Amino acid sequence: MSFLGTRIQARHSTRQAGDTRQNTHAVHHTAEHLDWLAAHREHPVDSLYTTALVNLPLFLTGIPISTLAYFAAFRGLWAIFIHSNVRLPIGPIRLLIGAPELHHWHHDRDRFAGNYANLSPIMDLIFGTYRCPDHEPSSFGIEEPVQQSYIGLLWYPFRRRLTDRCSATQKNGTENRLNQLTEQRSG
Repeated sequence: MSFLGTRIQARHSTRQAGDTRQNTHAVHHTAEHLDWLAAHREHPVDSLYTTALVNLPLFLTGIPISTLAYFAAFRGLWAIFIHSNVRLPIGPIRLLIGAPELHHWHHDRDRFAGNYANLSPIMDLIFGTYRCPDHEPSSFGIEEPVQQSYIGLLWYPFRRRLTDRCSATQKNGTENRLNQLTEQRSG
């Protein structure tokens, strides 16, 4: 479990630090209100990536499929719990197990708010990303506007790449035209 916790921590913190438009995990963070439904607001590519990251190593070690099924069910229920809109003060136990009051800071608009681990905050304690103020974040979601429709959320991670390519093509085309005009005038 600690191996998986380290893998999830590393994946989460590196994806959080990147440009939100270019990663599919950002779709999960577009929810501006956290409740149990936000737990499964995911882009399909991110779901496949996470499933492979967590389940494939376990499968390759020979853990039976039935055990993996229980583990997957547990993680699904745990996700619902940590995204729920309840405050469950569990005192010092929160240093061992996650809770909504911890995970909500992970969804703060400040992408570097911390709490990247979701099963246990031990990895956050080790990496210095543990945070648990006595109040909720002032806002959830991401800074830029996002179309909240299903198709809009599916398209969202790829929008920036297409926009960047179009901008680069347009810029190159303009530069080429300016070069041609300069050559015509000088020639």
